[in-house]
Amino acid sequence: MASLEGLSFINSVVKMPLMALPVRTVVVQTSDGNIMISPGSQLSSEQLQASGPITDIVAPNLFHGAGISKASIAHPKARLWGSSSMRRKSQSTPELKWTHELNENSWIFSNELPVVAIGGMPTVEEFVFVHKPSRSLIVTDLCFNLTDAKGFGAWLILSIFGTYRKFGISSFFLKGVKDRAAFMNSLTKLFSHDFDNIIVSHGDIVQGGAKALLRDALERRGFSDF
Repeated sequence: MASLEGLSFINSVVKMPLMALPVRTVVVQTSDGNIMISPGSQLSSEQLQASGPITDIVAPNLFHGAGISKASIAHPKARLWGSSSMRRKSQSTPELKWTHELNENSWIFSNELPVVAIGGMPTVEEFVFVHKPSRSLIVTDLCFNLTDAKGFGAWLILSIFGTYRKFGISSFFLKGVKDRAAFMNSLTKLFSHDFDNIIVSHGDIVQGGAKALLRDALERRGFSDF
């Protein structure tokens, strides 16, 4: 498990039909508790428990909830955070006891780890986090950095999405933008925060110059008026 100034990471891989997708689970140590963001669905109980005592487990968007149940078993006393849509989506999993609705008003760790809801994307509902001590933006699917992707399948899929071997915003992700104004407003709020690194779920961590890199990637996708 690697680390970066109060952050630690558990890496895993999801095998897709044409490629293997790396997935990063982030554990944030704060003065008020230890938060696990997006536990990977392929992590073992031993991997989940090796992160130490966890007080809070977070499903950061509607695509990253498959590992929540296993993580909650590994950390039965942890509070479970998910959006209202995520909570409704998982009603078919009765053993999953969501304790807190994830939104900007209810989040109790804002002093060290403020959250920004990426608006205008009702089918995604991504929440990103700014870890103040390390000046790191923690994202799930907002951006990818698969610079070491290998194989024909990876080339084919990631080229279609515009993220092959480079930092970028996936065209598949942007299809979820249904309200451009709400999306842009959330970007304005996001860029008001101070961050210099980006912790991505998929790919290499960006250390240094991350805000300019993210702004450039958004501008290439036609989002520059924020």
